[in-house]
Amino acid sequence: MSGHALLSPSSSERWINCTKSAMHNAGGDTGSTYAQQGTDAHALCEYKVKKALGHKVRDPTPDLEFYDEEMEECSTAYCEFIMEQVQAAKESCPDPLVLVEQRLDFTRWVAESFGTADCIIVADGTMTVIDFKYGLGVLVDAEGNSQMRMYALGALNLFESLYDIQTVRMIIFQPRRDNISTAEVTKEELLRWADEVLIPAAALAANGDGDYKAGKHCQFCRIKATCRTASKDTSALDMMPIVNLFNEWHAASTSKKIKAVIEANAKAGKYRTTCAPFGYTKGDDSNHLPVIDPDAAPIVRNIFEMRASGITPHHIADKLNENGVPIPSDYYYAKLGKPNPRRTRHLWSPETVRQILHNYTYLGHLVQLRTTTISYKNHKVVKNDEDDMIVVKNTHEPIVSQELWDRVREMEQSVSQGKRNSSGYVANLSGLIYCQDCGNKVRLAWNNTTNGSKKKPRKYIRHNYNCTSYMKFGKRYCPSHYIKMQDMDAIVLEDIRSLAQLVVEDEEKAKERFLERKAKQHEEQYSVDTKKLTEGKYRLQELDTLIPSIYEDKVLGKVSEIVAMKLIAKYEAEQKKLSEEVEELEAKFATIRQDEEDVALFMERLRKYTDVQELTREMCLELIEYITLDAYVEGQPRDIYIYYKLLDEPLKDKRSLF
Repeated sequence: MSGHALLSPSSSERWINCTKSAMHNAGGDTGSTYAQQGTDAHALCEYKVKKALGHKVRDPTPDLEFYDEEMEECSTAYCEFIMEQVQAAKESCPDPLVLVEQRLDFTRWVAESFGTADCIIVADGTMTVIDFKYGLGVLVDAEGNSQMRMYALGALNLFESLYDIQTVRMIIFQPRRDNISTAEVTKEELLRWADEVLIPAAALAANGDGDYKAGKHCQFCRIKATCRTASKDTSALDMMPIVNLFNEWHAASTSKKIKAVIEANAKAGKYRTTCAPFGYTKGDDSNHLPVIDPDAAPIVRNIFEMRASGITPHHIADKLNENGVPIPSDYYYAKLGKPNPRRTRHLWSPETVRQILHNYTYLGHLVQLRTTTISYKNHKVVKNDEDDMIVVKNTHEPIVSQELWDRVREMEQSVSQGKRNSSGYVANLSGLIYCQDCGNKVRLAWNNTTNGSKKKPRKYIRHNYNCTSYMKFGKRYCPSHYIKMQDMDAIVLEDIRSLAQLVVEDEEKAKERFLERKAKQHEEQYSVDTKKLTEGKYRLQELDTLIPSIYEDKVLGKVSEIVAMKLIAKYEAEQKKLSEEVEELEAKFATIRQDEEDVALFMERLRKYTDVQELTREMCLELIEYITLDAYVEGQPRDIYIYYKLLDEPLKDKRSLF
């Protein structure tokens, strides 16, 4: 049996009224994006209703191509409506029969016809058939609806021998149109309609007999554009491929025009969104620009401050949950005075925190066209490349400053993400230390001093650092790099204090020393690069002269065309390669000129820690790029190198030193 019946319930309004059109529409839906969207919505509805009824079902959401917030809300509303109908049925019947996505057979009335009802509820003398419509274009009415009547006939065929069904109720649930339409007929009326209307029409349609008849049922007919109503002459069907081609072109052209308008509005700074990001409300001005929400904005600012201080998104989410801060969707619907319809645990997650931390809207800029669809046929949403996004700066009041935003970006690039132990403790230098021998991270360990009890918990007072490779595989792979945590903290603190003291006592000397330190990163390559840059620029000037001269020689007949073309191709290739090299070298020298600004910023940070008495996590993350630790040999001095941000080059790979 095929997946779609020729005389299906979904197309019954058409083939009952216009029997001759059935053969032209054989094959059912051709697989449009709207059809797939409806299929996804039905799958989600089926899952939610079955789960609400206590069935064990798998969540299909990850497999749904068109799943979005609207589909989530509509399916939730449908599930709630079904459960309300089930509860109402229990008032007259203690144990009503509830079937979801029930296959039905209509061959008693229509040859080789079948379909699937979304939900059937049988309670003593009343049978209810419910159909979910996800479509937005056409408002569907249950009264006189032939599709619903065929579903009712199929259900009656299944259960009339088991239940004394006297009344049939048919309900259309169409959430995107806020439409719930209900119709009710007796069993006798339904069977009479089947005998007088359905069976005769089906017999004609199955054989391609009868007449063409125009009406509302023509909307989705394949031959609508070429049909000559009530005419036996269908020669106009020969033009159908050409008409379809023009329709296709019109759809593509309309899609391009709509995208052009959207892009123009985005460039003009018109905010195109359903709701503003958490911390803002959508403005009432002509551009609907974001307006700061005084209640939510401090929460957003606090999230940025916590991340800038070194707290990870996971820990930030934990703190927000501990403090009872509502998640963005709960907050949004609470302001509307509605319960949150989304399927959520009502808890902050690290991903939600990350989305806030990477949203440019909080800087006062509009970033639009972040997503697009594959084509006018395929409405699957995909992320746009950054180059294709449209950014309009300084359109509204920012919640966070550029300085705070940059501190967060710097923290995102840190080699340390701050692993915490079971009690929530994060060591000051956690994730910042690398083994100088194998290049892997040095991790925090401890020696137990007491076994602990309920009254007296176990204490970890002898924290230490050691190479991860040594702790996992032993000294055959890497020697021990053991060092007490308090000793390591003291060494780092002393180095920071000495640098801060130098800045306070002699700023010029400190600046000179720091610049020398940065210069060491460039000096080895500096002289070589300078020579290459000078030679490259000189050669480019020569090529600019040589290429036109070859053209002149060719015109004057001094060189043949073949030789001229070979020389020009050779020089142009050389010119392209040299231009890229010169551009790269100039970018490198621009980085060197950045040194003074970096040193000034580093000194500004150091001044805050002149009189500091204790090492803190925030201090380490603000100042230190990474640290290398030499192997532990009893009685021997050790090499510990501290690499500072803004002074030393960051690691290319955060996972390893090498």
